[in-house]
Amino acid sequence: MKTVFTPILFLISLTSSAQLEQIDFPDFTHTDIQGNSHHLYDYLDDGKIVLIDIFATWCPNCVASIPGVEEIWELHGPNGDNTIVILGFERDPGTNNESSFVAIQGIEHPVIAEAHETVLSWGITYQPNYFVICPDRTYDIKIGGIGGNPTAILNLVEQCSTVTTLAETHSQEEILISINQGQLNIENAGTVNYPWFICDINGRRVLENIAIKGNSVASLATLRSGVYVLVINGKSHKFAR
Repeated sequence: MKTVFTPILFLISLTSSAQLEQIDFPDFTHTDIQGNSHHLYDYLDDGKIVLIDIFATWCPNCVASIPGVEEIWELHGPNGDNTIVILGFERDPGTNNESSFVAIQGIEHPVIAEAHETVLSWGITYQPNYFVICPDRTYDIKIGGIGGNPTAILNLVEQCSTVTTLAETHSQEEILISINQGQLNIENAGTVNYPWFICDINGRRVLENIAIKGNSVASLATLRSGVYVLVINGKSHKFAR
């Protein structure tokens, strides 16, 4: 279950069913069996949801669940609506047949081998298991196989944050938001002054002010590098520093 930490629109913690203890899913960079590098936080900062499929090539339940995972890839991967990145992690260090397994099973999404220690650091010692990691770095886990039905995973996907990015149009067209050279710029063409605040990824309010009529400028120099959420007029906008 996700727990709402603050009244803003993004969700903070999904650790109730996972063995990880931290609020944010830990970052990683791994190279898949095709030689392509995958950096988790780069995907999340781009607004993607990341699904990690933990499997072993000899696992019957993992094989039985391939159709369900591939359906998610077809619908929501790069040839679908491009909202979900799927990374398969083969967790058995004693296997070396990942490439042939992928070819025989018709797996289209990236597969990473030789990541046993990483998977162990997540508290996972068996398979199949599926982590769903939201753009705000919170996460949940589906334990056990899904067969050909992706519903259980997609239900977790639906719980991910609805936070938008600054590139998206604000619901109130009279408010335009941009970040340039370390400054937050808010153009308020309306007649109302709008309070705003910025939270870090853990929900702590780190900056706040009021967008008065006309143009408002606020320095972001005090913010460390990371992902933040700007909340103004009841709408949330995610951005990276």
